[in-house]
Amino acid sequence: MRTSPRRHTGGLILLYHRVAEPERDPLLLSVAPRRFEDHLEVIRRLAAPTPLASIQSASPADGRVPVAVTFDDGYADNFLAAAPLLEAAAVPATVFVVSGMVGADREFWWDELERALLAVDDAPASLELQMSAGGPVVRFDFSDGARPDPAWNILRGDTPSQYTAAYRALLAQLAPLESTARDAVIDELRRWAGVTSGVRATHRSLDEAELLRLDAHDFVEVGAHTVGHPSLAALTESQQRAEIEGSKSRLEELLGRPVTSFSYPFGGRDDYSRTTIRSVEAAGFDLACANVEGRVTARTDRYQLPRLLVRDWDGDELARRLQRWLDG
Repeated sequence: MRTSPRRHTGGLILLYHRVAEPERDPLLLSVAPRRFEDHLEVIRRLAAPTPLASIQSASPADGRVPVAVTFDDGYADNFLAAAPLLEAAAVPATVFVVSGMVGADREFWWDELERALLAVDDAPASLELQMSAGGPVVRFDFSDGARPDPAWNILRGDTPSQYTAAYRALLAQLAPLESTARDAVIDELRRWAGVTSGVRATHRSLDEAELLRLDAHDFVEVGAHTVGHPSLAALTESQQRAEIEGSKSRLEELLGRPVTSFSYPFGGRDDYSRTTIRSVEAAGFDLACANVEGRVTARTDRYQLPRLLVRDWDGDELARRLQRWLDG
C-alpha cells in the first residue's frame, strides 16, 4: 500500500514491547522481526522518525509528521533483534526498562503466569492462592481437563478453558500488588505448576552487559519503567516513590548517566494518578509516557504523553493505521 504523506499538526509516539515470535503471546506483546523491519520502512516513508525527547518541539519535515518509537519493559530481544533493525533503518527509539528485572533470574510476572497456566503440560486439578499476607484466598478449578488454545489471546471474548479463565482473572488481581507480594504469589504458582527451571531464553529480560550496550547504541536511549512493574495508582504514595525513584537511581548507577524519561506500567488512565505524576516530576524526570491514544503537541502535558499501541501487523496494516492516526 503506497500512501502519500500529508501535512499534519502534532506528533505521534508508537508503543512496542517485543520483537520476537514466541510460541504463545496471550498479551499480544510481540511483533515478528520481519514485520518490525516492515514497520520501520513504513515509518520512514510516511513520517519523520524523531527522538522521544524532541517529539513535542519537532516540526513536520516536508509534510511528514514527527513519530517517536518506544519500547516498554526491557526484554533482551530489544537489544538482540530490535536494535540492529533500528540502526539499519536509522530510526531512533527509547526503551523503558524495569530496573528490577535487569539480569533477573526470573521472568516478567505476566510471563510466569503464562508459563504456569497456559504452557504447563500437567498440573493439579485445583489451585488455591493467597494474594497477600493475611489477604483473601482465591480458588480455581481445572477439573474439565481442557487445555488452553496456544493461539488464544486476551482480546478474544471467550475463555475456552478454565486455565485461560484463571489466567485472565489473575492478570487483573496481580497487577495492583506490590512487587514482593506479587512475587510470592508467582512463586507459589510455579510450585503448583511444577515449574522448576529458571528463565526461558525466549522470555528473558536484558542483562547488565546488554543494557549497557543498548544504551551506548547510536539509535537507542534507555528510560525507566519502575522497579517491579506494578499498577502505580494502586500503591501508597511512599510505595510509588520507591518504585519511581528506585528505578531511576538503579538505572543511573548501571549506566553512569542521568535517566530522564519514564513510562507508566500498563499506562492506562487508571494505572497512574496525580500523585504518581507529581512523584515522577519530583524524581527529576523530564517526561513520562502513558498508554492512551492521542497526538502529541507542544501543549500536551509532558508527564502524560499519549502513545499508540502497535501489534503484530504487516506493513500494509500499519500504514493504514498510521495514516488514520495521522488524519486524526
